[in-house]
Amino acid sequence: MDSLAQGDETRQSLRAKMGPPNLLELQSIYAWEWEGDRTDILWSAGWVYGGSGGHKEGSPKVFRVLARFEGDRVIRMERDVAFYKFNTLPSDPDKVWGAWSGDRHRRRGRLLPPSECIRMERSSGLKSVLMLPEGRIFAVDAHGALWARGMGQTGPSSGLLDSVDAREGSETAVPRLAVDPSGRFVAVGFQGKVRVWDNRENCRVLDLGEPGIGPVGTSFSEIQEVVFSPNGQWLAVLGSRASVLLKTADWKAAARLAGEDKVSRAAFSPDSRRLIIQGGRFQILDAASGDLLGELADASSGSFAMQGSRLVISGVELQVVDLETGRELGRIRRPPTSSTTASELRFSSGGVCTVYTRETLEQWSLIEVERSFRAGSKRLELSGDAEVPALLDIRMVPISPASLFPWYTTTERLFSPDGQWLVDHWHPYIQILSATTLQPLGSIRITEKPEDIRIGFSGDGRLFVLTPNEIRLWNLASIQAETTPRKNPEGKGLPAKGSAMGH
Repeated sequence: MDSLAQGDETRQSLRAKMGPPNLLELQSIYAWEWEGDRTDILWSAGWVYGGSGGHKEGSPKVFRVLARFEGDRVIRMERDVAFYKFNTLPSDPDKVWGAWSGDRHRRRGRLLPPSECIRMERSSGLKSVLMLPEGRIFAVDAHGALWARGMGQTGPSSGLLDSVDAREGSETAVPRLAVDPSGRFVAVGFQGKVRVWDNRENCRVLDLGEPGIGPVGTSFSEIQEVVFSPNGQWLAVLGSRASVLLKTADWKAAARLAGEDKVSRAAFSPDSRRLIIQGGRFQILDAASGDLLGELADASSGSFAMQGSRLVISGVELQVVDLETGRELGRIRRPPTSSTTASELRFSSGGVCTVYTRETLEQWSLIEVERSFRAGSKRLELSGDAEVPALLDIRMVPISPASLFPWYTTTERLFSPDGQWLVDHWHPYIQILSATTLQPLGSIRITEKPEDIRIGFSGDGRLFVLTPNEIRLWNLASIQAETTPRKNPEGKGLPAKGSAMGH
């Protein structure tokens, strides 16, 4: 790895040393990834550190290289190497990650203590939580009871809705919780029952009949999801046997929907005119009538994001869909080695879609993508020698332990609401990277069982981890400010806040 110097390398020299790119090959970008047992490549590049195979003590396990070209000359190179040295799970994240090529002293795994811990004082175990920007916290326990607490509040939490039935408490069922955009109404779905609390009037406004009975005389069975529309006019209740759209003006059923055995995610479009349901199928519905507008193939897994009238889905391929008609406009075909089904999507200003995968962080211009579709190409290939104008930027994501060890599985991948942070959860660690620099801010170690925790972001942008008894919060912006060296008026670096100065 150290023998690769970007000023000395060309397109031909890299291919001679490393072979054809096996991750990405474009006119201006090549990318490679190997595991340590590829001794034919590793020996030829002088990279085997102690043995004829990649699994020996001290041998590298995974390499990644991304090179950018101007003509034939390499103008930028990103490199990463991670080591496989452990037969047991280490508790030190720095040992898990190993070294970063070009910066041997880099520390990726600094454990970040929580900025704040909030105990909700519920012995039955917290299952779901939502935190509003103004600091109001709502949580649901294992019996379906709704509790509230103000940020910084002392004393016990306040109970808003009683348990559905104490005898029906479940250690595995996850209550569904949603708050309307105004923060007034809080909806809880649990054990086939849906209840809504008016946070302004401090009263219950909706209780959908006896447990398991829907508003139209049909059993919901298991409540899969509850979600409010962005304009606050609709509440979608999705059950495994029956689903319904409710008008929040009078809480009457506006439309009945077909039940779905498995719903992994549901969301309204930004203009509240479409309801997206992802589960065993991927459906686009008209919110006013409940009519099915479109049903998409290859989209039952992966993530999706919306902006305006466009929907982008990360399934087997990246699919671009018109929300007005529910029809697919075209697809972006990515390399078969890419983990598109484990990617996360986010829109930023100007119609730029950011795709976060196991290997890369990519930025796509949706305007250019659609221009290619209108030109007659319904499948944009991210491979081969042709340049892709729609691809604005591509960066290499640092190798994580989830890429190295079979006992790690990435269960969640998140963007922060402001797009500044990338968050990966591979239990028992949560990894945090800067979306701008891809430098690590640090990691979080969680000792609770993975099925007992939830992670997400509060309304004011703080990362939270929900455990059965408390909510742990991390203010990532403050942590970054504390660890970033300051500048004095002469431009010289000052120690970060709280660091010791040498004498």
